[in-house]
Amino acid sequence: MKSKKYQSGFILVEFIISLILIGIIGVFTSLFIYTGVKGYIDAKDNTEAALKAQVALDRIRLELRDASEITSIAMSTIQYTHETLPNPRTLSYSPDQKRILIQTPGSGGPVPLLDKVSSFTLAMGTANLDGIDDGAKEEISNIGITFQIGNIGKIFRTDVYPRNMLKEK
Repeated sequence: MKSKKYQSGFILVEFIISLILIGIIGVFTSLFIYTGVKGYIDAKDNTEAALKAQVALDRIRLELRDASEITSIAMSTIQYTHETLPNPRTLSYSPDQKRILIQTPGSGGPVPLLDKVSSFTLAMGTANLDGIDDGAKEEISNIGITFQIGNIGKIFRTDVYPRNMLKEK
């Protein structure tokens, strides 16, 4: 009888090793794809949120820059009149809804300006801008607005310098 020098085909051990290697390659490939897709989605969400925050800052800056009178200002609410827009107007932060809201006459209630706001601060700086020491309150020199959006670690801030001489009532 002649002995076979070579065997053809896979034996069971070679087959199992091949399956294990294919599984390992598949796991690393899927992990690589998952990481890339998750990074893309996170970057897209952060970019959209930052763009919305910038639009909200621009709107707030434009509204407060041309304010003709500040009727009240608190930690998270400012009520003001505007030179050309319907009056009175209110800019506020609702911590329950995590929204910056703006209310205008005829709007039927506050309209959301920005969602998912985790913190909001409204500050006012005063100075004697007209140079008259009449014992009255000083004029409002700037209004600072700072907020942070929940899923973005960046703090958004703007300082508004009103064009008109404003005093807090």
